[in-house]
Amino acid sequence: MSTMVPAKKNTEYIFYTSLASQAYPYTFQDNPTLAVGDVKVAVDDAAPTNIINLPEVDADFTKRVKVTLTASEMNGDNITIIFSDVAGDEWCDHVVNIQTTAAQIDEIKSETADILADTAEIGTAGAGLTAIPWNSAWDAEVQSECADALNSYDPPTKAEMDSGFAGLNDPSAADIADAVWDESTSEHTTADTFGAKNQNVVPSETIDDYKADVSTLALEANVQGHCTAALTAYDPPTKAEMDSAESNIRGADNDTLKTLSDQIDGVAPAGEYDTEMSRIDQSLSTTESNIRGTDNDDLKTLSDQLDGLENLSQDEVIAAMWTKTVINKSTGTFTVYKANGIDVLITGTITASASKVTRSVD
Repeated sequence: MSTMVPAKKNTEYIFYTSLASQAYPYTFQDNPTLAVGDVKVAVDDAAPTNIINLPEVDADFTKRVKVTLTASEMNGDNITIIFSDVAGDEWCDHVVNIQTTAAQIDEIKSETADILADTAEIGTAGAGLTAIPWNSAWDAEVQSECADALNSYDPPTKAEMDSGFAGLNDPSAADIADAVWDESTSEHTTADTFGAKNQNVVPSETIDDYKADVSTLALEANVQGHCTAALTAYDPPTKAEMDSAESNIRGADNDTLKTLSDQIDGVAPAGEYDTEMSRIDQSLSTTESNIRGTDNDDLKTLSDQLDGLENLSQDEVIAAMWTKTVINKSTGTFTVYKANGIDVLITGTITASASKVTRSVD
């Protein structure tokens, strides 16, 4: 007997079961009595009916019952077998539910074997399908498939295409230009398109007509208004402000701009000014060095020493202040040079007491 795993829909199915004893519920009934009406079959949600083949007790094992379901009884997704002792005094109620499938293991195995055989023939990555010669027996089938596809698509035939192209004109560049310029403006009004932009109506080709069109416009007032707005935004100086600025430049003597320019030109250039200032700085440094002497006396010391020169005449003092004077503190002598700083003018000795400094001239 071939395998019946799993139970196949609409195919005879045999299975075995046992029935529990009412007297001893923990044991199966030995050689149970089965009468018509004891076993019913329900296909899916249909009402249960008596089983066609009454189950039989297995002769080799009397506690086992063999149940055979016909193909019609198996024609459903859920088959329910209900056991209920009509006499009611021998075995307990029992229910078995079977779910069917479309194919059984043996069938699947056979189909799988065929698939494996085909796979082996195809080869890895379809290697077995390369260089297959065309079989003329396929012609009719392929042509039939192509015809079905074309009929479904319904493309135009060559004759239909030729007829359609024949109805088309072959316009020249002039024909195209005429068609474009003769296009109605009402068909080109979409915003932000060239068609809409180029529909400014021209009243006439004569320039005088344009003049007539704008003759009534207050152009002068418009121009003046725009100029006033521009000047207001710019905020330039007024005439009074300009006159005041010019007066400040001319000064109290009301010099002309040319006179001011000439006077500015007479000012020493920056380079000459810097040179002159450098000379003045050098002269001042030389004068200070001459006053301090070789021993670099500070100005207070020199002032104290000059206070003691009370015996000098006015001319001698003046001459001494504008010439070079050298005082030797260690010997108490002094030397006054002429303005050239080389020739000696006066020599003398300085003596000091508790109350004053006395100068004696040689």
